[in-house]
Amino acid sequence: MAKYWETIVKKLQAAGWEVRWIEAMHDAEAGWTATAIRGKKRYSTHANDITLAFQELEASCKQDQNSLSNSCD
Repeated sequence: MAKYWETIVKKLQAAGWEVRWIEAMHDAEAGWTATAIRGKKRYSTHANDITLAFQELEASCKQDQNSLSNSCD
């Protein structure tokens, strides 16, 4: 069964976004950075939890008028 964040990645990719993520250390704490790129648009979020990082990324992409489609809902 897919994890929730993996489902978000698939939705964003279906809406035309290129999605990338990385785990990195920030101030001695592990954190996740998730990025979505489409055309000249780029959104990037950082959170301590991978699911939260992708939820924030999905919300940012949904605010973009060009990404409003059934694939991103």
